[in-house]
Amino acid sequence: MKSRIGLIPQYITNKYRDIVGAKHSGDQFYAKSRIFVPECFALLRAQFHTKVQMAGVRRITGFAISFFLVIINSYSPATGIGIKGENIPHPIANGQIIQTTGEVQIQRDGRIIYPKTGTVIYPGDKLLTANAARVIIQCANLSTQSISPGKNQANTCPSETEQTECSPGTYKCPHRGEEIAWKDDIPYIISPRRTAIINDKPLLRWHPVAGAKVYTVNVEGEGVKWTTQVSDTEIIYPGTPKLQSGVSYLLTVEADTGVSSLDESVRVGGINFRVIEADKAQEIRTQASTIAQQPWSEAAKTIAMANLYSENGLNGDAIAILAASGIQTAPIYRQIGDRYFHYMALIPQAKEYYAKAIAVAEPDDIEEQTQIQYSLGKVEAALGNKAEAMRWFSLALKGYQRLNYPELIDEVERHLRELNSNGN
Repeated sequence: MKSRIGLIPQYITNKYRDIVGAKHSGDQFYAKSRIFVPECFALLRAQFHTKVQMAGVRRITGFAISFFLVIINSYSPATGIGIKGENIPHPIANGQIIQTTGEVQIQRDGRIIYPKTGTVIYPGDKLLTANAARVIIQCANLSTQSISPGKNQANTCPSETEQTECSPGTYKCPHRGEEIAWKDDIPYIISPRRTAIINDKPLLRWHPVAGAKVYTVNVEGEGVKWTTQVSDTEIIYPGTPKLQSGVSYLLTVEADTGVSSLDESVRVGGINFRVIEADKAQEIRTQASTIAQQPWSEAAKTIAMANLYSENGLNGDAIAILAASGIQTAPIYRQIGDRYFHYMALIPQAKEYYAKAIAVAEPDDIEEQTQIQYSLGKVEAALGNKAEAMRWFSLALKGYQRLNYPELIDEVERHLRELNSNGN
């Protein structure tokens, strides 16, 4: 039995060597790895199901494949105010309003927009401040600008000329309407997953399972094999054994009902997390201290901090501080949804925040409203809700037609064609 279990990591290792040894291009490497994952599961079902306890196979396989997928991610192209990884056509946002005082307007393509906290700005926008009004902007490069009262000033943030590339490590980007076999009855990991962390004693959280009374929690990685049992759905990692900087770890949870977080469908990029390197952590803390000392509102400091965290891969921390901030504007809700969808691969949480965003979206900000509608279409398509996906895509199509964005019009029309052709 022990020798048969040993075949699992051996098989995965051989497949990894096969892919790496072939020296494929990034796209070829990714394509071949997509074939490998289901092939691996087929082998396990055929060879091990009746021979050993599936709980043991599942744990070994889940850890090994997650490790393999992290390696795949390291071969992907690199994907810092927008969410990296989404193939966003022109125009590309190059800044974000983090604070306004008094009456502020954005003049865009002959339209007037009354911005909210978190509203993004684009090249060509003009910012108008009434007497006694002021606006603070954070550019995509994390620099900040303050526009004084009584000004009519063009957006001077550096343009984001680089078209963001899609990376296999970024979830479903760009999303093509594939359905996800989402399992809401397992203790899937909420945090930390698919993120770097700066605190080596992170809060571990997972989805509650109906009927479960006890959860077995495991954290595994190089030099670490920690386990405990709890009745709650979260626990703070105690710090012993110590999580090492730059090392990848996997959090798994198994309920006493028999279901496990490893029952979640495999995600390209895995669901591992890592502690950020010590020198980078110190650099981030220094920048965070500078932000904390600014004479800004707490909301402005929170948004600036979240962008700093996201720029350094701390997406879980960025979500946590934005969600706890109490900022109830469409742009911030959408940006939380984007982080959940594109980075954390948490579809239900993304849908929750996109729904909050559309409920408070301002009709004068067509770009924001349409982007939320498009995001809702992608989420519903991912969950297999065809009618709802088509409704949101149809609304987004009208918005992009009104804005005359041909690239996005083509994308949305493609989604609608694919949904129609599926016939579900």
